[in-house]
Amino acid sequence: MGGIEFVVGNIGKDNPIHFYHGQMRAVRISKGERYAVDFEPPKDFQSDDATVLIYSAKSVNGDKVRDLSGKGNGGKVERL
Repeated sequence: MGGIEFVVGNIGKDNPIHFYHGQMRAVRISKGERYAVDFEPPKDFQSDDATVLIYSAKSVNGDKVRDLSGKGNGGKVERL
């Protein structure tokens, strides 16, 4: 895969300060700010021009995660 490491759930891979305890149904990374006020996230994220990637629990197969945005930013899941 050889991309850039991106950590969801704490400050960094080797710095587990403020570690997130729980489950995430999905993650969408976008270019720029998406919401400026309180919001209710949709059940399933949709891709648009600002979307960088969408990961969902249903896109995980073993340690591989497929990018559902269509942008080809698949990755690897590592549980710390």
